[in-house]
Amino acid sequence: NFYRCVVVLAFTVLVKQHSVAALSTEMTGPAVTLAKVASGLDSPIQLLFAKLPTSAVPELFIAQQTGRISRVSAAGDVSLFAKIPGIVTLNNYDERGLLGLAFHPQFETNGRFFVHYIGPPPSGVTEVTGVSGVPAVGCTSWNESTYNSVAYIEEWNAAFGGSPRKVRSLLTIKQVFFNHDGHSSLFIRTTGKATFLYVSIGDGGLGFDVFNLAQSDDHLRGKIFTLNVDAITTDCKTILVRYSELQTYCPDTAKNFVLRAKGLRNPSGVVFDAATRTFFFNDVGQAWSEEVNAIKDFIQPNFAVTNFGWRAWEGQQPTVAGDTTTIAYPVEHPRLAGAYKPFAAYTHAQGKRIAVTGIAFARSTVVNRMYRPGVFFSDWSGGGASFGKGTLMFSRPNATDFQAEMPLYTVPIANPTVFEGKSYFYTTMGSSSDNKRIFIGTTANFGPVLGGGSVFELVA
Repeated sequence: NFYRCVVVLAFTVLVKQHSVAALSTEMTGPAVTLAKVASGLDSPIQLLFAKLPTSAVPELFIAQQTGRISRVSAAGDVSLFAKIPGIVTLNNYDERGLLGLAFHPQFETNGRFFVHYIGPPPSGVTEVTGVSGVPAVGCTSWNESTYNSVAYIEEWNAAFGGSPRKVRSLLTIKQVFFNHDGHSSLFIRTTGKATFLYVSIGDGGLGFDVFNLAQSDDHLRGKIFTLNVDAITTDCKTILVRYSELQTYCPDTAKNFVLRAKGLRNPSGVVFDAATRTFFFNDVGQAWSEEVNAIKDFIQPNFAVTNFGWRAWEGQQPTVAGDTTTIAYPVEHPRLAGAYKPFAAYTHAQGKRIAVTGIAFARSTVVNRMYRPGVFFSDWSGGGASFGKGTLMFSRPNATDFQAEMPLYTVPIANPTVFEGKSYFYTTMGSSSDNKRIFIGTTANFGPVLGGGSVFELVA
């Protein structure tokens, strides 16, 4: 049965021992002070700035896992900007929901924005609700007629003077299991005459990428790709999971699709430093470590797609099993030894950290001068070796070698009373358009419970 296949794929290949050590050297940096910006939110998932035609300055927009998008005015007033319908019913702990938001660079005049969310499977599809409910073809293939949910990537328009409305579906992808959907998953920029929407999608879930979708050149799971949204004019409503299907059923999307990266487990956030033309993003780890990557461009010489090595590699080392000493894929990992490596990685063994969640680039901020330029990133938990307290960290890549292992700093919070004695799981991070103001999203709840989320700004 399928469960036995999972065991065979993910665990019985664990035959080779490996000595594992902590990755990036860790130090404690100067403390920062937080100021509350908004509360009563539903698990913030992405933080962005955009300017409405009626606004004097760009304002903060907060995408929340339940589908709500809130707007924070320059005066600090919080209002509902949009509610995205069709979100799957969320459980007490859930990685689904609204996962990504991006505003077109000309949003102020054209009102265009983009969302990525998870909805339920259509009627007639057997919904996967657990491991044992997933049929498999042999022990290496996924029965693609059975899946948990659907990832929708859509274009919307703010319809200034009216309610935001959906314009078209850009891509609709099968989600194998309930987890590893991607997180803070959209980023957009204009290059020349094209506007590229960067989409980061996880490997589809469970653990150890049992179907090895992240390495497949045809499957869309475990990838970062771009869509030229200024050139796509038709709907892509067919639910698919392969690029070959995209060419057949959605040719308009297919001809404006570029695969940028593969070999990713569960990427969380893509940010960009325009001054150096550098991308930064996280990838959530499996049994041992979390990673932060920097890359000038996702396309390598000869137009080769950048391979980040998952499932055979996790961070700077081969993927290991839950015992953290046994190599999970001893045949695959030597073949992928040349995969692109992160500049910062940290282990789960220290401080109960479990998942990297947010990232923000800081060029010139009001916080300590040591923290510029570089990237702040957050872990869901682990602060003070206590579950329910997030961890804030900082690092910067080597100026000449982005794959060189660099030290990282844990960043203490100078005023922890700002959390009012509640848990604070860190869910996401963001910055102003000029990278001078840094924000972090939190939730007081283990899952996406209504009203438990807040957003804070790093102010000193």
